[in-house]
Amino acid sequence: MSKVIINVKACKNILNGSLKLQTDTINIKYAQNGTGKSTIGEALQHHIIGDLESTISFHSFLTNETPKTTMTVENDDGSFEEKNDFFKHIEVFNEDFVNNIVFKENEAITDSFNIFIKTPDYINRKAALDEKLAELISHLRTEESISNFLDTLLEVSSKFSKNKDGSLAKKGLFKDALNPVNIHNIPKELEKYRTFFVKDARVSWISWKAQGYQFAQEDPLCPFCANGVEQEEIRKDQEAFTNTYSKSVVKNQKDLEDYIETLKQYISEDKYLLLKGFTREIGNIDDFCHEFSHFIDDIYLLITKITDVTSFSTYGIKDKDINQIESKLKSYIINKDIFVYFKSDKALEIYSTVNSKIESVLQKIGEIKAGTASLNKLVRDYIVKSNTDINEFLSLAGINYRFSLESDAEDTSFAKLVYQGARPDLAEKANLRKCLSWGERNAISLVLFIYYANSKNADLIVLDDPISSFDKSKKFAIVDRLFKAPSEAKSLLKKTVLLLTHDFEPIIDLYIEKKFANNLAVADYLINRNGTLEEQPINPKIDVKPITKLYYADVIDSNLNYVCRFAAYRKYLEYVVEGYENSLAYHFVSSLLKSRPTPIKKKGDPSSTLSEEEIADAIKQISLITDIPASDLEYGKLVQTHFSKKAMIQALQNETRNYYRLVILRAICIIEDCEINITDEVLRKYLNSSFHIENDYAYYLDYRSFDPIPPFVSEKMQNFIRDFIK
Repeated sequence: MSKVIINVKACKNILNGSLKLQTDTINIKYAQNGTGKSTIGEALQHHIIGDLESTISFHSFLTNETPKTTMTVENDDGSFEEKNDFFKHIEVFNEDFVNNIVFKENEAITDSFNIFIKTPDYINRKAALDEKLAELISHLRTEESISNFLDTLLEVSSKFSKNKDGSLAKKGLFKDALNPVNIHNIPKELEKYRTFFVKDARVSWISWKAQGYQFAQEDPLCPFCANGVEQEEIRKDQEAFTNTYSKSVVKNQKDLEDYIETLKQYISEDKYLLLKGFTREIGNIDDFCHEFSHFIDDIYLLITKITDVTSFSTYGIKDKDINQIESKLKSYIINKDIFVYFKSDKALEIYSTVNSKIESVLQKIGEIKAGTASLNKLVRDYIVKSNTDINEFLSLAGINYRFSLESDAEDTSFAKLVYQGARPDLAEKANLRKCLSWGERNAISLVLFIYYANSKNADLIVLDDPISSFDKSKKFAIVDRLFKAPSEAKSLLKKTVLLLTHDFEPIIDLYIEKKFANNLAVADYLINRNGTLEEQPINPKIDVKPITKLYYADVIDSNLNYVCRFAAYRKYLEYVVEGYENSLAYHFVSSLLKSRPTPIKKKGDPSSTLSEEEIADAIKQISLITDIPASDLEYGKLVQTHFSKKAMIQALQNETRNYYRLVILRAICIIEDCEINITDEVLRKYLNSSFHIENDYAYYLDYRSFDPIPPFVSEKMQNFIRDFIK
């Protein structure tokens, strides 16, 4: 485990700041929105990629300085050394991942084979099996004589196509091969050009000559030698030439001759002479078509035979078909007698090479079958485990889809989501991204990201507000799934994780799960003060407390002003007393906080005053909890000495902690009815929230040690206080 200090400078809303990371640990950075959490993740991503300084959109609007991040790593002796390349590969879960990696059309995630199946174990077993097949596959793929032969066959075959009845389609090269006019059968009036027709460059020459007629028509001079020419002679020459030859026909005829010459070494002598003769003159069309069909059929068959062997793989062969591997290999043996044309010594040599390699592999057939069965089981286990794991998560998250990973070809798989409803067929055809809700997209993306980040061997994983899209009932399940024990499921536990969050749940959940106690997680509180990022360590054992304990600590704190003590007491009752609305102590405290002249039971009903007996009972309850003597709890005296405007303003000026200042300000605004003068919606919201139950957290960060009020709200509050006191 190493300690790494990340320094961030001039990046968006962060002028400067640093944060600590521990490797192989969940590093939680808890911060309010607007602190710069996403900026931190993006800065690290751009730093590791190496394009931070050139990313214009990342420059800070607070300074003209160039964006920069550095990494300082603790050495074994406790010293620190700058190592900006400490992290080699980063993966970030954010909107970019959701928008670009998952849910492409109807596929759950791209590159699913590498993500779910191609593990180190798979690679090792596959390599062991491939080694047994290497003599067959690798050798033949790299054998130059075989690869050259196959390349030529493929090129020739691409020039021909067949009709549905199996006959050759009379188009392209085959059509022009049937043309009786060729360079070997030149019309009498063009005989003078024979020298040019027989040259290898004849295709270019024909094109050049055809273009030259245009210039001869425009001027009575030869476009090449500038001598005079007879227009009638040119006209006749052009007519004979253009009616007989075209560049495309001559090119196709020449290509056919060239292909035959290239394949000459593989074709028996008599068949070569037959084909060559057809390129000069076709005596009988039917004979030519018959022979040429055999020639092309031989080519197609050879391509099939050779590609079957060189692409042979046991991947996808079902267990019940493993015993057929031997017969499948034997079917690849090339029988020279089935070929009509390709029977030269060179061709027979290639057949012998291929066959000998097949025979060599057949001697290892037992090992190949065992290796295939082992690899099949591994792939099947990965698929079942991935499907089960993800589907359990989807069920837990209440998402009505089923994840399905399938693979039936080597290095290929398909991951999809199947809708569990009345019409899954319609859902399968629909665009997956458009069908899923925002919460569903993020939930599924998160579990897919776990597998994705693991498959990429990322040494730094950033989670940018991963659970903000979920309701509170699901957040624990999400955090639990992210950091399950690796023995139970693929997870991010014991990875170097930077979890940036404005939700407090991850800290609570991981504390309950004892991840902090087992040194699997650490937490810090981040705050951005005018561009300076500050980090404050959180010790969950000390700093994370049940919310009721926090309120109770305020209630009994004799050094805390009465406004804050009684506000905490009111919240404490709301949490721990069933039917607190009927509590006399609750009515007493509520009336005090609103500086009413007498305590009342019903809001808006001044006549519902507490009786002397009820007041005495309320004081007794309050004294018991607060340890304030009953004699000091006389209602009128409390209003005058602690809950008057003057007393509250004095308490406000004496208090330095923002949380408590907000509580006092709220009380002042109630008695002075000044809330209506607060035009700032943000400040009004914080004032309202501070006085009532503001969240459902059972545990919360100790606000006596950590400032939970964002700096921009603190500034708004300070400005309002300054103007109000004036």
